[in-house]
Amino acid sequence: MMEYCYHRGFKIHLLGLCSIRHFVGEELPAALAYGVRGLDTCAAFTLGVRGMELTKDSPRLFLGDINASRYSFLGWEQLLLIEENMRILDTWVEGPETEQ
Repeated sequence: MMEYCYHRGFKIHLLGLCSIRHFVGEELPAALAYGVRGLDTCAAFTLGVRGMELTKDSPRLFLGDINASRYSFLGWEQLLLIEENMRILDTWVEGPETEQ
């Protein structure tokens, strides 16, 4: 599908991750080759809230009841992990030429 859109000049933005390992190993190389530079996913936030750093081996986690008040106030450690996870995800989508 990415190849089809790419050759027809459509702008490509990915939504979600089926699994982080599959995305990094299988989809990301193709996405970079076809010029994808955007990705929407809750993985960075979800893992950060649960105190976990985003890696290719991170499990796919769900927050559960998002109406619960437990997500109204996040601690500094959670907020810092969310920020770091978003930075990690951004470096993956930006491609290897921008990594330091």
